Amino acid sequence: MRQHALLIAVLLTALPFVPSARAVSQGDMKRLQVTRQCVGCDLQSANLENIYLRNANLKRADLRNANLKGADLRDAYLRNANLEGADLFGANLEGADLGGANLTVANLRGTKINKETTLEDKWRLAWALVNEGGVGQDLSGVDLTGVNLRNANLLGAKLDGANLTGANLEGTILSTSSLNGTNLNRASLFISDLRETNLESANLQETSLNSADLRNSDLGGTNLSSTNLSNAFLTSTNFVGATISGANFKGADLTGANLSGTNLSGINLVFANLQNTNLTSTNLRNAALEGSDLRNANLRDAQLGDTSLEGAKIRGITIAGTDLAGANLSGLDLRNYDLRGTNLTNANLSGANLSGANLSGANLTRANLSDANLKNANLTQANLTSTDLSNADLTGARLGGIRFNATNLCGATLPNGKQRVCSGRGSSNSGSSLPGSVPGAPELPNAPALPSAPAAPSAPALPSAPAPPKLF
Repeated sequence: MRQHALLIAVLLTALPFVPSARAVSQGDMKRLQVTRQCVGCDLQSANLENIYLRNANLKRADLRNANLKGADLRDAYLRNANLEGADLFGANLEGADLGGANLTVANLRGTKINKETTLEDKWRLAWALVNEGGVGQDLSGVDLTGVNLRNANLLGAKLDGANLTGANLEGTILSTSSLNGTNLNRASLFISDLRETNLESANLQETSLNSADLRNSDLGGTNLSSTNLSNAFLTSTNFVGATISGANFKGADLTGANLSGTNLSGINLVFANLQNTNLTSTNLRNAALEGSDLRNANLRDAQLGDTSLEGAKIRGITIAGTDLAGANLSGLDLRNYDLRGTNLTNANLSGANLSGANLSGANLTRANLSDANLKNANLTQANLTSTDLSNADLTGARLGGIRFNATNLCGATLPNGKQRVCSGRGSSNSGSSLPGSVPGAPELPNAPALPSAPAAPSAPALPSAPAPPKLF
């Protein structure tokens, strides 16, 4: 037991000391309170609310994430101090020297400054925008990296080419503003108002736009790589030419948005509202669309290979010519859909309702159509090679010219209403015509001709019945 305790003590001694995120040097705190002279002090995360530090010397002090709400810092010497993330709400900085101080994402709302306050231009501008607003201001090309503009009013401002990397813009009003070519990399725009904003060619990589309002905005050509757009309002927003790899659209409202030609492969669109959205020629391979609302969306010529649409609402969508290879469409309502020429190789359509659907020329190679409803469906010229149609309902289906090899019809209801019975579960019907096909249905290609049945012997002629007697 003693050896075990000794081993733990040795290991702890060998490990480097990592101070707690909230640890405050009590010696530095006492020295600050007694002498107000605390050069290079460690006051990280210290609670200094309403403290009296007039004329204090805090040169190079570490005040990261410190609470300085209402603090009296008049004429204080804070040169090169680290105030990153500090809360200075209501603090008095009149006459204070903050030359070279780090105020990244520090809260300057309600802070008092005057002409005698030494403050770098970037932080003075940030203070002005937060406390006085920036409605309609021309801020093109300005450096606002790491500033805290939370809840600022920048309605209609011009920020073209500005650098807002890592800035806090949560709740900021930017409606009708111009952010053309603006760098917003890693900025936080949670619940911000960006309605009708021009964000063309902006850098929004790794930016948080969670629950932001971007209705009717222009995001054409923007970099949205790894951007968080979950629950964002994106109605009628333009995304043409945008880079969207790794973005998160979970729960976003994209009603009427234009995403034509964009690459959305692997994107999270779970529970997204995509009603009336333009998704023509869009790459949606491996995208997550479970529970999404795609009603009346245009998916013509889109690529949906290996995409999951389980639980999605899809009435009224246009998907003719769409690549659905490997897509999960199980249980979907596809009644009367136009799926002519669609690539459904390896697609999962088990339990799907395809009654009345037009699947002429569709490629259904190795597709799973078990338990599917294909009543009155048009499957002419379709490729059913190795397709699983077990227990499917093909009543009234049109099958002219289909490619039919190693197809599983066990338990399927055939076009004439008769059920295909197999000796064993999973047996296939390979290269033979459908037994009991409806009148006029063509025989499947390459089916071996059945031998002609021998002619039945002629029945012996019956003797002629005697003529009835004449009554008159």
